[in-house]
Amino acid sequence: MCCLRHRHLSGDVVSWLDRAKENNGGRYSETHVENVKVLTKLFPLYGLQLLYRVCITQIPSGYYIQTMNSNLHLGDLLLPIGAMNVISILPLLLLAPLMEFVTTFFLSIEKTPLAPARVITLGHTCAAVSLLVAGFLELHRKAYPLVEQTLSGKVLHVSSMPCFQLAPQYILLGVAEALVTPACSLISFQLIPSHIRGISLHFLTLSYGGGCLLGAFIIQLVYFCSGETNSVRDTGPSSEPENTGRPPRA
Repeated sequence: MCCLRHRHLSGDVVSWLDRAKENNGGRYSETHVENVKVLTKLFPLYGLQLLYRVCITQIPSGYYIQTMNSNLHLGDLLLPIGAMNVISILPLLLLAPLMEFVTTFFLSIEKTPLAPARVITLGHTCAAVSLLVAGFLELHRKAYPLVEQTLSGKVLHVSSMPCFQLAPQYILLGVAEALVTPACSLISFQLIPSHIRGISLHFLTLSYGGGCLLGAFIIQLVYFCSGETNSVRDTGPSSEPENTGRPPRA
């Protein structure tokens, strides 16, 4: 506003970024400002990656806890908890070359391959469905009887449901990762001008880290609220009879 009062900037602009142009009294060329406008149009994509990364971070947190409370025995062999993560890596190893082959085939016959935006939407859908499947399987897991299982020298009472029944949720997250990450990198690399392409990729990486923090915050918030609820229940009216000093009735 100080620059406007002293007429260093023009007030007749369409976007607030246009005030930085040289012909409006700013310091930057029109090309630089227009390139930044292209970058700002990708901010909704970076915002969606926050929610997507919350789903992906469930593998080393919620999914591992769910697996730890399931039956890890494969005959006489006790599987490590991280063995289930191999199931989520397999879609990455299989889909990456397959998608490259399909894209090359479409280009060879002069047809347009599937748009990156649709690929990202499909990947986000797989991540959301994976969490839904995990929720249903958790309800199903609790219906099994408990068995003893030794982990890290401690005997735990876990569900007798085999851990391999949790494979669908791991597979869906692996498919989501195989679809979303290459498509987002492609958009950030192709649509952004070369001299700010590195900044775009940094924003994409920042959205990944922000998604991890957001997932941890949501888990902590739910844990805090559930703890408050339990404390309220514990301080409720006692079911034991009051000691009134009178003898109990027959």
